[in-house]
Amino acid sequence: MTALSESLTIEIIKTAMALIILGTMAFLAYTDKKERRIPNKVLGPVALIWPMLMAIALFAGKEEAYDLIIKGIVGALIAGGAFLLCYIIVRGKLGAGDVKMAALMGLYLGSDKIATALIAGIVISAIYSVIMILAKKLTVKDGLPMAPFLFLGTIIALLYTIV
Repeated sequence: MTALSESLTIEIIKTAMALIILGTMAFLAYTDKKERRIPNKVLGPVALIWPMLMAIALFAGKEEAYDLIIKGIVGALIAGGAFLLCYIIVRGKLGAGDVKMAALMGLYLGSDKIATALIAGIVISAIYSVIMILAKKLTVKDGLPMAPFLFLGTIIALLYTIV
């Protein structure tokens, strides 16, 4: 492969990863809002697509592929680890599906975008919560589905890196 075709293949893989995580997060946002759950039947297959994409990336260009792989694994550890810590601390207020979803987001967004996605999603959920509490539509004890807010955070993280 030429350097140009290697670079183009890596860019196509990055675009595919963005589209896959956006589509997945959109579906999970809908499911979490309606059913208050994050289905493993969605998380598992999407998680299995990632190593296939990385295998194609390795074939296209080793150096750029290694960068994608390392960023993905670190992103998954950061997001999954942070949500796992919250899951342990808040006991019952955050589901295991949220932990797995955050790790999946980290895998696809990578260490360079995951913090933006998580922070944006959490800030949006906090603003929404305050507004709903002031409007007396929620109480402090009410829980919220996180996937819709993390979906918005994912959109922001992807747009932020495009601009």
